[in-house]
Amino acid sequence: MTNEQRQLLESMRLTNYGQALQAILSEKKEELNNVSTCKSWEETLGRKYAVDLIDDIFSFMKEKVVTSNKTRYD
Repeated sequence: MTNEQRQLLESMRLTNYGQALQAILSEKKEELNNVSTCKSWEETLGRKYAVDLIDDIFSFMKEKVVTSNKTRYD
């Protein structure tokens, strides 16, 4: 993926389309995280992997948190 493509995807987060996509992703992830409807351990693991995959694919939609690594000396 090129830097231009990555920047385009990251800017999508701020659009109405990006907000709609975030809403549907949150809804579907909630459904996947509801393990009360799972019938087997394999299904539970599959849902876990699905949520991890969704988070990885749509990582560009997340807000970037800037942390400061400054050491404070008194």
